[in-house]
Amino acid sequence: MTLPKRGMPKFLLISIFSFVAVTGLRAQGVNVRGKAIDAADNSSIVSAAVSMYKTSDTLHKQYTQTDTAGKFQFAGVVKDNYIVKISFFGYKPLYVKVAVDQKDINLGRLKLNLISMKEVKVVGHQVRAEQLGDTVQYHADAFKTNPDATAEDLITKMPGIVVQNGSVQAHGEDVKQVLVDGKPYFGDDPTTALRNLPAEVIDKVQVYDKMSDQSQFTGFDDGNSQKTINIITKKNRQNGIFGRGVIGGGTDNTQLTDPKYQASETFNIFDNNRRISIIGLSNNINQQNFATSDLLGVMGSSSQRSFGGGGRGGPSIQRAGNGGSGIPGSSISNFIVGQQGGINTTNSAGLNYSDSIGKRLYLTGSYFFNNTNNNTQSTLARTYFAEKGLSPLYNENDLASSKNYNHRANLRMEYRIDSANSLVFTPKFNYQNTNIESSVFGYSRTSTFDTTNKTNNNYGLTSTGYDFNADLLWRHKFKKVGRTLSWDIGTDISPKTASDSLNGKLRYYTPVDSNATVNQRSTTPSKSMNFSTSLSYTEPVGKIGQIQINYNPSYTQSTYNKTTVVQNLPNGEYIVVDSALSNAYSYTNLTQKGGLSYRMRIKTINISAGVNFQSTQLNGAQTMPVAFSADKLFYNFLPTVMFSDRFTNKSNLRVIYSTSAGIPSISQLQSVVNNTNPLLLTIGNPNLVQTYTHNLVIRYGKTNTTKAHSFFLFGNVSTASNYIGNSTIIASKDSILPGGFKLAKGSQLTSQVNLNNYWNARAFATFGLPLDFMKSNLNLNGGVTFNSTPGLINNVLNYANTYALNPGLVMSSNISEKVDFTLSYNSSYNIVKNTLNAQGNNNYFTHTAGFKFNWIFWKGFNFVADISHTLYTGLTSQYNQSLLIVNGGIGKKLFKDQGGEVRLSVFDALNNNTSITRTVTDTYIDDVQTLVLKRYIMLTFSYNLKKFKS
Repeated sequence: MTLPKRGMPKFLLISIFSFVAVTGLRAQGVNVRGKAIDAADNSSIVSAAVSMYKTSDTLHKQYTQTDTAGKFQFAGVVKDNYIVKISFFGYKPLYVKVAVDQKDINLGRLKLNLISMKEVKVVGHQVRAEQLGDTVQYHADAFKTNPDATAEDLITKMPGIVVQNGSVQAHGEDVKQVLVDGKPYFGDDPTTALRNLPAEVIDKVQVYDKMSDQSQFTGFDDGNSQKTINIITKKNRQNGIFGRGVIGGGTDNTQLTDPKYQASETFNIFDNNRRISIIGLSNNINQQNFATSDLLGVMGSSSQRSFGGGGRGGPSIQRAGNGGSGIPGSSISNFIVGQQGGINTTNSAGLNYSDSIGKRLYLTGSYFFNNTNNNTQSTLARTYFAEKGLSPLYNENDLASSKNYNHRANLRMEYRIDSANSLVFTPKFNYQNTNIESSVFGYSRTSTFDTTNKTNNNYGLTSTGYDFNADLLWRHKFKKVGRTLSWDIGTDISPKTASDSLNGKLRYYTPVDSNATVNQRSTTPSKSMNFSTSLSYTEPVGKIGQIQINYNPSYTQSTYNKTTVVQNLPNGEYIVVDSALSNAYSYTNLTQKGGLSYRMRIKTINISAGVNFQSTQLNGAQTMPVAFSADKLFYNFLPTVMFSDRFTNKSNLRVIYSTSAGIPSISQLQSVVNNTNPLLLTIGNPNLVQTYTHNLVIRYGKTNTTKAHSFFLFGNVSTASNYIGNSTIIASKDSILPGGFKLAKGSQLTSQVNLNNYWNARAFATFGLPLDFMKSNLNLNGGVTFNSTPGLINNVLNYANTYALNPGLVMSSNISEKVDFTLSYNSSYNIVKNTLNAQGNNNYFTHTAGFKFNWIFWKGFNFVADISHTLYTGLTSQYNQSLLIVNGGIGKKLFKDQGGEVRLSVFDALNNNTSITRTVTDTYIDDVQTLVLKRYIMLTFSYNLKKFKS
């Protein structure tokens, strides 16, 4: 069933009318702004700390920082006498007296003078971290690294920042974006910036929660904030040419039958605001740079699992279950690990450009190409949480290969029409082509180890798709401070075509010994389109308050058509349509959300509260394999509350309570069987309803710049009603599924079902301090996680309750650039308890201890070592292991500028590398071991180019 024809034009007309109706409003108000510049050369000073406080009250202050143009602004300033303080590392603080009356105040160009060496006095520890409102700012000079270190090497020394398997976490939360001087760098891929920028160009590193463009303008958080790292480059490194090139070759055996190679380059041209970066990479030693968009082609392929551990091994503990993610290949989230398991050959290239064009237009854009060939071997051992004494087992051996081609392009244009109006345009395009081939041998057993069935199948998939989305934001400031209007329009189009084949042999041992074959071909074109808009109007209320009225409609239309044909035995042609495995489904969703929010500021305290009313009209129609229509209408109130307090300029507390309502995806609603693995079938559920989630987040940060101490705490609790979990049926006899598909005895069928009482809670804390006696920094961290996931096994409710304790530490040297070491330890003690069967309870432990050492000694010789010990215990017997991984190398610096280096390296000298993953879901536990790259030697030559203008 489709929506009424008037549905979408109605909300567009409302949006356009609202835009036109209020553009003429004008009023009077107060605004304080200025620009910080260098007194010597009049250049802008980026990210200087700016505070403003009353002369009668020096305790309570407002904070902000200068933007990429050196500008700052305080809004909603009431009548009084103030002091504005501007400070930046290496400059004398500047104090300006301001008398605020009834008119806007422009302080103009405020000149800061450099501190001369005669004025420098060492009074304590070097500042490592400081709290600037909601932003934590690290000083790069307080963390010494070797001359060839990257940004990634630098930030791993900073308290609360962790890089593992290609993903970045800051203060317990995943980092979604890395900016350079406040601007995007190669789109939304954090790893590209961290691995390609040298540490020596970095002045400061800022960590904060970046709100959407519209929320930054209005001041009201719309719930789309992302944990972000902003890298601020040194002022004397913003004008010049720098980069690095590496070329090398090697082998993993003495017969030279398996050559290894690597080549990479990074080239940067910085001319103040105009910046060009070019990167390239080619290797067969598992070096990769993946972003979320690079994985479009593997979505929906059950032959590609997230086995974790990355190409270089290491422990990985995962907890699946949200939205039915326990079904192999059903969720892209399992792939976001920065690297694939197995052996990879990668070729990639990218270009990033940013510049100010005139005084009103700022442009940044990037293009990235990635080609990866992956070969994987894996073994899997799965135990289900069935009733006592009935827990079935499933084992699998998998050989898979894939070829992936990805193109992605990003653009961001900011245009300032005049002092009151601006536009932000952000289009993105991703194209993906993926080819996968896999061979699976799997078998199921009872809890008494009696084999019930076996499968040996070959699967192939060719998938092509692209995603284009564009967002246009118009922002208008009225003369009355605090009165704003913003209008955002967005669209997203995602067509995809997939063709796959499945050929397999099955053997069933009960009730009688029998054999079966599967020979089928499928084609699946699909398309999704989304159109949305968001209107926001803010108005000041009194001296301390502001309200926001917002309206946000969204319309989505999706189609999915799968045609499966089976082999016609007389002639071997694939011409017979199998309706039980075919599907034709269309889906529309109209969501309208509108509400009212209020925020107020009382000295250092900010409080905001709001409520949105959301209506969702969901219409679905299926013609194959069983015809049905599903028309659903949901209504929800969605309250939000936010509290923050800047107790001092060294500490900050932020508490956020929010709610959300999420609808089932199109794949979860389709009642069509997926038999990619004939023993582990999956099917959707058209009767699913939306999930309602409550979420509470607490963030606290405190720094002591005198003692160089820092403490950060993150806490999160969420619970969901009508959570979309898994329902697994382990067939006790042959049965027929909807559409006529046979479920054989011993096989398993997994679908989604709405369940209540889903809970997730986690806390993370980190404390950093200097160790003066050994010229080092010590970062202590610890985390605790609780997860209660409901699921059905043979229609019996089970709660898989998992508890995890994660202590760790990082001790890094701060001796000199020639001696650099990092000692790290991370561990995880896990407790799994199930309400259905206590025999499925399990405690297991993993840890990784690491030591990295880099020493530059006599006449430019360089010795490097990377040693790690990984322990797995409490897993199934064949997966309990103790692994010592040793990497090392010896090099020699070359040329007068020491920019060149030749190095001989050995990776995994003891040939111990492996990858083991445990995944805990609501219905089973998986232990997986995956093929990884083992011992090889490599001879490389590298050169660092550095030419900066004074």
